[in-house]
This record gives sequence, C-alpha cells and structure tokens, in this order.
Amino acid sequence: LLYFFIIIYYTRSLGSLKPTSSPSKQIPYGIELLQDSSCIGKNGTCSPSWCTNVQNSACVDPYADSVVDMASIIGSYSCKQCTQSSLSICSSEYLLSVIKRGGGLYAAYCTDNYLVIHSNGSPNHKDGLLSVPQPPGGGSGPYSSSCVTRTYRKQYTPYKIPLYPILLSTASASNNINAFSSTSNPSNIPGFGLPESGPLAITVSGMQLFPLYNNEGTITQERCEIDKCNGHSGQGFDYHYHGDPFSWINGSCMYSPDDY
Repeated sequence: LLYFFIIIYYTRSLGSLKPTSSPSKQIPYGIELLQDSSCIGKNGTCSPSWCTNVQNSACVDPYADSVVDMASIIGSYSCKQCTQSSLSICSSEYLLSVIKRGGGLYAAYCTDNYLVIHSNGSPNHKDGLLSVPQPPGGGSGPYSSSCVTRTYRKQYTPYKIPLYPILLSTASASNNINAFSSTSNPSNIPGFGLPESGPLAITVSGMQLFPLYNNEGTITQERCEIDKCNGHSGQGFDYHYHGDPFSWINGSCMYSPDDY
C-alpha cells in the first residue's frame, strides 16, 4: 500500500536525477549522472549527455492496433461479497485526492483485504521514446543488429495491493537478495533485495515502476535507455519507469511542482 502512495517520493532518495530541496538526494554507488536542474541530458532526456544515439530501426509491434476496452474488461468481473475495509485510505474522497488522472488508471477501490488498481499502462504525460539515445533492443541477437523499442502499447493490467501486509520475522535489507539474477552482470546488483520479475511498485497514475537496474543488472540511466521522465518501453511494448518521473516543467512528466 505504501508503495502505491509514496513510491514517487521513495525513488527520489534512491537516485533521482535532479536536485531537490527535500529529502536530500543521493546518487547510489558513486554513479555520476547529474545533468542539470531539469534532468536534461542527451536529446533532452534523463540519459547522460555523454550517451551516443543509435541508428537501429524501430521495432514493429504486431499488436499495435489492438484496442483495450477497459469498461468492458472491468465490467466483466464478478462481484465478491465482502465488507470493504474501513481504512481511511479506502474512502472515495481519499483515493480521488491522490490519484493522478489523465493517464491509464481507470479504477481504484478497496475490498476487505486489498487495494485494487485497474490500468491500461498509458502515462498521464507525453512520452519521450523517440528521443531515447539507446532504447532496449527488441530482438534476441546482437544489439547492433536488433530493432529498438520506440513505441508503447496500452495493455490492461490489474493490481492487488495488500491492505494489511505481513511483516517478515527478521528485518533485513537483504531478505530477498537472491530473488533477482542479472542475465549478464550479476556483480552489478546491489546488496539489497530486488524482485525476480515485475515492478517494484505502482505509481498513483497507474504506471509500473522498476528498479534503477535493467534486466542485465545495468543502471538504465547509465545504459542511455530512458526518456525525459526516466521511462522507456520494454520488449513487450510496455511503457514503465526506472526512476523518479518528476519534471520541474508542469505537465511534462507524471508529477511536478504543482503537485506540492
């Protein structure tokens, strides 16, 4: 639950790419990725200015024209007979006050045990995928000969976030350290747990947020594969974040100074 509501602030302390007054910013593991006050690096993205642009052709999404009818999908769910949680965060007033509209988040409500989110994975801002210096490769061969992902597709995804999480018996930052195995750079993975698959959190706009690391154990910013909002499109043509989706320019990314 905390991930859903405070993840945009939590990720800032893990490696935000712009200065902020509070809390203090920390760049992990000595990585120098600061560009300027607006996170403007190569091509106006959060990728460092020393990145180079690749000329690989853009991947073609075979399902690009598919339509996601969110109303029909959500309407097809059968009702569960339960008493909705009485937690204050489950009230319509509270949810409406924190949800970011204008993107792919279509429904948010509580059952007795879960906060349920329905999203189509569309950001509440214009993406910068065409400006990413070196997007993820879409093929199985060498990157130099692979297509790259410069578009995303709306995809229905539901999320169930426990309202009453059960704490582990022992508190440790490395409780699930063995859950994630890098495909090529295992030594790059830091000394704290990361999930084997899927996002770390869901933003208040209904978007997936992953660690700073990509599936190869390389920091995405250092790999030059993110746009102006710390996002990119994966091999499944899903747009998601690998860092703080903040911009000093109102409306440019997921949130801005107007949200404070």
